[in-house]
Amino acid sequence: MAQSQAGRRHVLISIVRDHLFSRMKFVNKTQLRYSRSRGTVCQFVLQRLVQCTSNNWGQEKAEFWDECKNLVQKKLTEQRNNCTQAINKITAGE
Repeated sequence: MAQSQAGRRHVLISIVRDHLFSRMKFVNKTQLRYSRSRGTVCQFVLQRLVQCTSNNWGQEKAEFWDECKNLVQKKLTEQRNNCTQAINKITAGE
């Protein structure tokens, strides 16, 4: 059974939050280019996405990455901001 686009997005968000953020806090447009090379952000995220969805969806990867790379950057920024806010609350004594 093929997973829906919305399902992949949800899994993608959890991959960024739970796995990518611990390794990378900032990312630029160059780092978000589609690449199947080992050690790239794209390869890291898509490899885990395929593992989580149990579906090898070949050529769709490039198309999906093109649509979701901005979401990856946005979620990293949100996660970084959430951590900063939590630190500020703790240091402010809230």
